[in-house]
Amino acid sequence: MTSIDSKTATSRRDVAGGGRVLLVLCGSSATEHALPDAGTVVIGRGLDADIVIDHPTLSRAHAKLTLGAHVTIVDQGSRNGTIVAGRALKHGEAVLVAPGAPIEVGDALLVVRSGPDRERDLLASTSGSREGLASFERTIERLARSDVAVLLVGEPGAGKAFLASRLHASSARAGMPLVALVATPTRTPADIEHAIASARGGSLVLREPSLLPTEGQAVLLAALREVGPSVRTVTVTVRDLAEAARRGELDAALFHRVAGVSLVVPPLRARAGELAALADAMLVDLAAEHRRPRMLLSADAMSALSRQTWPGNLRELKNALSTAMLLGRSRVITSSQLDLGGLQQAAGASGGSLSAVVDEAEHRRILEALRSCNGNQTRAAKMLGVSRGTLISRLERFGVPRPRK
Repeated sequence: MTSIDSKTATSRRDVAGGGRVLLVLCGSSATEHALPDAGTVVIGRGLDADIVIDHPTLSRAHAKLTLGAHVTIVDQGSRNGTIVAGRALKHGEAVLVAPGAPIEVGDALLVVRSGPDRERDLLASTSGSREGLASFERTIERLARSDVAVLLVGEPGAGKAFLASRLHASSARAGMPLVALVATPTRTPADIEHAIASARGGSLVLREPSLLPTEGQAVLLAALREVGPSVRTVTVTVRDLAEAARRGELDAALFHRVAGVSLVVPPLRARAGELAALADAMLVDLAAEHRRPRMLLSADAMSALSRQTWPGNLRELKNALSTAMLLGRSRVITSSQLDLGGLQQAAGASGGSLSAVVDEAEHRRILEALRSCNGNQTRAAKMLGVSRGTLISRLERFGVPRPRK
C-alpha cells in the first residue's frame, strides 16, 4: 500500500473500470481514485478502508459508496458526519449523489466525477438555501488550502474575480504575487509570458481563455507547463469551456490544465439570505475607496433591495450603492436614492437576454455620469465607483467616443 501522511488520500486497491473517479481534496492534497462500475467502496481513516483518507476528522469507516446505474452514499455512523450538497445525512440514510455534487466527510471534500465527460461536471454550488450556501463557503475554504487548478463559472458580475482573490488570500501563497491575465484576441505572446513569469510562486487569475487566438492559447499552455506547480491558476469565465473545447474554440489540453476543479458561482438572486451582509460590506469598502463617511441603509432601502432579481449580480448591487452614496446628502441611504427600477423595466420591455440588459443599463449609466460630469472621465469614474482605466475600457467596449480633454 502506498505510504500516507495526515493530509494525503491513498487508494487501498486498484478499482479499475467504470469511468467514474472520486476526487478527494484534503488539506493541500488533491487526488483522484478510479471507481468500479458496480459494487461498494468504503471511505475512511482505517487502513482496511477501500479509499484511505488519513485525517483525524474522519472515522475509520466513515461512509460507503454504492455504485451501479446510479451512485448512492451512506454514512457509516461517523463521528463528524457526512454532508451531501449542504445536507447532513442521518446514520444509515442512503442518498443519491449527482456527478459534481460536493460530499463533505470530516475536513475532506469528495466529488464523484463521471469518466470521459467528467470535464463537464461542476461542483454543485448552492440551492439558495442557508445549508447550501454554508456548503459552498466550506468548499471555497477547502479549495483555498489546496494547490489544485480551479475553474470558476458564473454569470457576469457574480463575484468570480472576488472569489479568485479570496482563494489566493486564503492559501499558503498569500504573500506571493497575484497576477491577472485578461485574455483577449489581441493579447500578445509577450504579454502572456510576462504575466505567467510574474506569477511565479503565487497565483494567476486567468479570464476567459477561450478568447485567445490559437497561437495565444499555445503560448499560454507552453508557459504554464514550463512554470509547473510554481503557479496556481484560477480561471474565471461566463462560458461553458468544456463545450468550447469540443468545438475547437479552446485547446483541449489547455482546458484540462486549468479545469482541475470546477465550481459554479451562485448568482446574487440565489443568495437572498446574504444580501444585507453583502450590502453592508460593500458600503464599508465604498466609503474607504471614496474617502467618504460610512453610510447605512434604511429599512425601506433594504426592503427595496430584497425585491430585486439582480440580473447584474454583485456588479449591479455595487453600482446601485455607489451611485446612492456619491449622490446622497445624508448618512442614511433611502429607497428613493436607489436607482433600481430602470434595469427591471428594461428587462421586461426588451425581452432580451440578461447580459444584453445589463450591458444596456451599464451603457446608460456611463453616459449619464459623463453628462453630469461635463465629460470629465476622472469624475465620472468616481461617480460610477470604478477606476478611470475601467471606465475607458467600458467606453471602448460600447464604442462610445472618449470625451476630449
